[in-house]
Formats: sequence, structure tokens, C-alpha cells
Amino acid sequence: MLVDDILSDDNGNDSFYDSEDSDTSVDNDDDNDPPERRVLHQTQNYIELTQLQDIPDVIGSIDGCHIRIRRPIENQRESYFNKKRYSSILLQGVVNIQRMFTDVHIGEPGSMHGARVLRRSPVYEVAQGDPDFFQGFYLLGDSAYPYLPWLVTPFKQNNRD
Repeated sequence: MLVDDILSDDNGNDSFYDSEDSDTSVDNDDDNDPPERRVLHQTQNYIELTQLQDIPDVIGSIDGCHIRIRRPIENQRESYFNKKRYSSILLQGVVNIQRMFTDVHIGEPGSMHGARVLRRSPVYEVAQGDPDFFQGFYLLGDSAYPYLPWLVTPFKQNNRD
């Protein structure tokens, strides 16, 4: 099943997320898409880039986003307060080149860095536990993620003169 099928009703309208009836929202500077669609759009950009650049052996990409929540009451309130100064939980999604989610990890506190979310996710546990899991193929990730044998990230710029 494609992500677009999950997020749309029978008439093709987005029905997964209604921001007017909810007190939660998604951190997205461009629009009010649900987090799953934001991750999908980012992944589509990665996949288009790989097709343009002809990057071999890429099978998908990984990205994350913040989902706004009500401020927690418990003692761990600060851990849910993210760098954009609101309370959130994190969603990390892995999408393959057919635009299908293959892994979703959700619920980590909003203050957590993307690399730590990855290290706490099932896809990381499986890939690190079985070096042959990706069988020589790769995921693409942004600069929030570490470079790993199965995860390709942008080159880090060294500002040396």
C-alpha cells in the first residue's frame, strides 16, 4: 500500500489529518501536511536526486520530523521541548523507492537529536546487528544522521582555509 493511499479518502482528499479540529500540528515550514506526508515528500526529493545523479544501489531514504503535542505534565517536560521552542515527539520514517514506508519509529522526545533517534530505532538495531541486512544497498539521509555502511549522508564541509 502506498502512503498516498493511506492518507487519502475514497475521493482522493487528504483525510488522515485535520489541523482545524486538532490542537496538535506538525513542524513544517511549507504547509500543514501530516508528518508521514512530510517524510514522504523529503524521501521523494532524495529519490529524484538519486535518479538525476545516477547514484547506484540506493533503495530508499530516511528522515524525521517533529509532531507538536500538548506540554507534558510529568517531570520530563523539558525533554519534549524542542529547539524550535515547543513540545513535540519525533517521527522517523524510512521510505523505499516505490514510496512505501518500510519502517516508522515514533514517540521519542522532541529534544532528541536525529542521530540518537536513529540509534534507538528498530532499523538501526537490525542493520547494526546484521551487517548483511542491506545486502550492499544504501539509504540516503540528511546531515542529522551519521554516515554508516548502509546510510549515505552529505559530505561534511570543513571550514579550513
